Amino acid sequence: MADIVILGAGPGGCVAAIHLCRLGFAVTLIGVPGRGGPDGAIEGASPRVVEGFRRAGCAGAVAALGPLARRRAVWDGATSDHNGEYLIARASFDQALREDARAAGVTVIDGRVTGYERRGDIWQVTLRDGRPVSASGFLVEARGRRAPRGRQVVQRGARTLALRRRYIGLPPGPARSGAASFRDGWAWFADFGEGEASLQFFLDHPGAGGGDRAVLFEAALAACPEAHTWVVGGRPAGPVLAREATALRHARPLEERLIRIGDAAMAIDPLSGHGLFEAVGGAMAAAPVINTALNRPGDGALARAFYEQRQSTAFLRHARIGRDFYRAESRWPDRPFWAVRRRWPDDAPGHAAPVAGVGEICRRPVVCDGFIVRREVVVTPDQPRGVLMLAGVPLAALWRALGAGAADTASLAEHFGATPGQIAEAAGWLMARKLIRSAPAG
Repeated sequence: MADIVILGAGPGGCVAAIHLCRLGFAVTLIGVPGRGGPDGAIEGASPRVVEGFRRAGCAGAVAALGPLARRRAVWDGATSDHNGEYLIARASFDQALREDARAAGVTVIDGRVTGYERRGDIWQVTLRDGRPVSASGFLVEARGRRAPRGRQVVQRGARTLALRRRYIGLPPGPARSGAASFRDGWAWFADFGEGEASLQFFLDHPGAGGGDRAVLFEAALAACPEAHTWVVGGRPAGPVLAREATALRHARPLEERLIRIGDAAMAIDPLSGHGLFEAVGGAMAAAPVINTALNRPGDGALARAFYEQRQSTAFLRHARIGRDFYRAESRWPDRPFWAVRRRWPDDAPGHAAPVAGVGEICRRPVVCDGFIVRREVVVTPDQPRGVLMLAGVPLAALWRALGAGAADTASLAEHFGATPGQIAEAAGWLMARKLIRSAPAG
């Protein structure tokens, strides 16, 4: 019997499985192989996300990444191409993730989950083929938007429909991606440069019945000149595929011996561009939360507070990032698609700016050595959850030492077991916020 069963073998599920194995748990991961399917599902990942996979030990998945493509964005009538993203063919990438999990010691089961229940202290999971799978510790729900939610949604954005179609026969060339706004939505395009590409539109959900996918797609294509340009020379291959893309947050990301990660816990607006980042980050946060709940049950409430605060803070941050992108498009402020998204979730800044001289030392739950513990952190307006370490230096202790008159970088480096460069970097963060008047002598 496993200690932990994870439902869903996508990025979040696989990263969580690997981290939990590293903490000494027997982990079973259940997922449908090749879920990306033959329809050409492609996603984009920032270099920061790729580094997260690398740190998680997902060498096979990193090797399965597609090329780094230059992204050309056409927004509010202006064109920019400052950013790049790695293109990911989800079918091959997810398979590589599963192999990385196996290599880390995870038991991987190919199958589709039809239900689960808790009987006493044991989780019983049933697969479509009738096989039972049991866990004595935790159940991790990582099936993304397919995970059951019922009415347990505490925040929800404007209902959004994503329509995707594969194109073949495009002229070969360098890998490319693009984003463009139009009067009733926005589009995202990805081309590996080998003649095959994926085009997606994000629109207001038509509601009950969903409308005719092909008709909606063709109408969006006709309304978006940039998208029309992207697919010149190619031809559609396969049907138009539809999925829900509404931003929402589960009311109970952590229950008794059950934790939700990735889109099962919070699905963010695709325009914020951080879906994969949150899947990986949430999975890495879930592992010490589970470890604390199982091995230090007295700190279970602390672990719950940590995880729930992380989820609500991250969801709002990404919602505001998306809102600011919608507000940056000024040509159609009164069109229904843009009007509602420019107002949600609120008017608070997406990124709070540092305020000179404003900061305090607080005790907050943080991750330390695989557990959730309470430690002193430096809290500032731009870091409301607090900063524990910076450049490997405990920030609160450094601030206190500098306030007590310590001014020699070399002695501080010796005291904290750091290099002078690390001390200088951490002190520079404090000085930039005017929490100290000057850097230590050095």
